Amino acid sequence: MEAEIVAVRVLMFSACCEKVRQILLHRPYEGCRYGLPFEVSVGFDVAGGPKATLYFKNGRCRMEQGCSNCDVKLPFSSCEKFNGLIDGTTTPIPSKGFHHIGFLLNSFTKLTDLLSKYMRPDPEDLKDPDFFRISTLLLLNTITVAIAQIGNNDEIGKFSASNMVDGEISFSIKGAASTTIRVKDHRLLGIKKASDNPRARRLYDRLGFRESGIVSRWWKIL
Repeated sequence: MEAEIVAVRVLMFSACCEKVRQILLHRPYEGCRYGLPFEVSVGFDVAGGPKATLYFKNGRCRMEQGCSNCDVKLPFSSCEKFNGLIDGTTTPIPSKGFHHIGFLLNSFTKLTDLLSKYMRPDPEDLKDPDFFRISTLLLLNTITVAIAQIGNNDEIGKFSASNMVDGEISFSIKGAASTTIRVKDHRLLGIKKASDNPRARRLYDRLGFRESGIVSRWWKIL
């Protein structure tokens, strides 16, 4: 059960909610296309697991942990049910904000379909340079936040974090984007910007690093 909860934390905070935010950041026209110019917040409540809220406003969104203040609450009785939201096999019934059902069945459903498209990209879609670029940048952000979630919540991850000294680890795609893992008192925080003073750096030498399946070209300890 613990492994399932960790997996859902990774899915919720690095893959699901964070990717929705990033998609609307990199492709702001999608927000207008899917009818997201108004304000509404959607909370995700996994029984015995994590909770988070997406706040939509003017075609963008931000994510916060917890869902006590959301307009619409989507409860999930198990980790498996939440996974089904991403797979398209689960249609949650809101426990709060039922009058927003039109938004859930239209705009929000289209947005989760787009999310699935980026999370499990079709090889044909990756031939589109713009889709490839955004998908790769989303992957970098997902990796960064997922490492932090595993380091803070998984038993083996926490053991690894307990042996890490304070400082920052930089992840960079040359000429494209950078992220940072900040270590403080053996807790990890994923940050979606470059580190000013990293203790270690992992460099991907091109945006197309995913083509060969190579995780990275090199590590450098500073």
